[in-house]
Amino acid sequence: MVDPEACDFLVGNPQDMPLAGYVSALQQHTPPQNKDWFGYKMDEDEPRRIVAENLSTSRGAHFKPVDIFLTTGAFSGLAVSLYCLLEPGDEVIFISPPWFFYEALILMAGGVPKRVKCDPLTFDLDLGAIESAITARTKAILINSPNDPTGRIYPEKTLMELSDILSRASRKNNTSIVLLSDEAYNRIVCDGARFISPAQFHPHSFLIYTYGKTLLTPGQRIGYIALSPDFPRQNRYVKPSCWHRWC
Repeated sequence: MVDPEACDFLVGNPQDMPLAGYVSALQQHTPPQNKDWFGYKMDEDEPRRIVAENLSTSRGAHFKPVDIFLTTGAFSGLAVSLYCLLEPGDEVIFISPPWFFYEALILMAGGVPKRVKCDPLTFDLDLGAIESAITARTKAILINSPNDPTGRIYPEKTLMELSDILSRASRKNNTSIVLLSDEAYNRIVCDGARFISPAQFHPHSFLIYTYGKTLLTPGQRIGYIALSPDFPRQNRYVKPSCWHRWC
């Protein structure tokens, strides 16, 4: 017998009703305003512009609409990023304990998952273990902050040191290790805590976001990928056709 008062956080479904403002907006914009209202969509210019402006204001960096890719939630954003980045056998580091689907997503994209445990006392990143896990085949590292399931928000000092490690390893191996920043919970912080984006410190970063957690509507599948404003222009990006295939 399941306790009806118990909260099940396994897949990230809400424990409360959706936000009234979102429901009102959904109702307001349901009636079609043109023939393409419910047509197949790709990357729409207006929402990309809105996302870029919002990120530029909140992050203090200049995001451009051309570097925003709309996705059906963060799950799709992660899948798109991995499919576009990885060649068979490329390695992706992820932090343990992880969100339960990371390993499967890496495998589905043809990558090799490399699990690195966090610090068991603080739940912070174990930077030494991450550095030891990097090889010449390392293509990306997947960081989730605030972290699911530990709730840890990685501090600025840790993230700066992580970027240094990735940059050194990239130079050593003549590659560009990409940081995939899963920020699904970045607006859900408590007790005066401050969220700091892992993508802020590493130029080769994909910021991946879903509105589902904040709006308590994960089934609506609304999200995006944002390339870091400092992402080297010549590398945008390895397999560009993938964006339109999977977004």
